[in-house]
Amino acid sequence: MWWCSQKLCTLTEDYLRKHHLREKSNAIYATPGSVILGVKVFADTLTDIIKNET
Repeated sequence: MWWCSQKLCTLTEDYLRKHHLREKSNAIYATPGSVILGVKVFADTLTDIIKNET
């Protein structure tokens, strides 16, 4: 299930923000390809979210 790692990353991000630990953390989500997700419409949305979070 490819989405499990993405879901875990999202849940971790949410937890870290709610507990004011995000600034002390360095989370890395590495994918084997050149895109974050194989479905373009979802990949574009996720990329926008990531750009706004950093």
